[in-house]
Amino acid sequence: MSAMASLGRILMVEDHGDSAEVLSLLLARKGYSVNVALNATDARAAARVEKFDLLICDMLLPDGDGWELCREIGQATGLKSIALTAQGYPADLARSKEAGCLYHLTKPVSFDVLLSTIKQVLEHPGAIASPAAVGNIGASLGAPAGN
Repeated sequence: MSAMASLGRILMVEDHGDSAEVLSLLLARKGYSVNVALNATDARAAARVEKFDLLICDMLLPDGDGWELCREIGQATGLKSIALTAQGYPADLARSKEAGCLYHLTKPVSFDVLLSTIKQVLEHPGAIASPAAVGNIGASLGAPAGN
């Protein structure tokens, strides 16, 4: 990143290395600082030592459950999260909401949709929509459970 200030610090948990690298580079070009964790263990370690503005998390990780990871990190740090996963059944959306995710995006997702979702969460944190479809790729989950 250049001397220009970051638009936000993102912790991205994605076990597919190529996907993580491409998304990280694209987000960096748009002005975000991205820390990639390839598994839940590395994500927990990063969340303990660094401050992030947003967690973007795959739900099927090689060493754990992404829903539990989002819940755990969210409860410990207050970090907002977006589920980015191939799991798109209604039960999966419900699990994302229960885990505290503000949005559930189903792969494959266009970069423009991911970017607009990130902007919604970071630039308009009080304006998270009530549950509604975002095209055919995901849903706003409204307020996290317990809030």
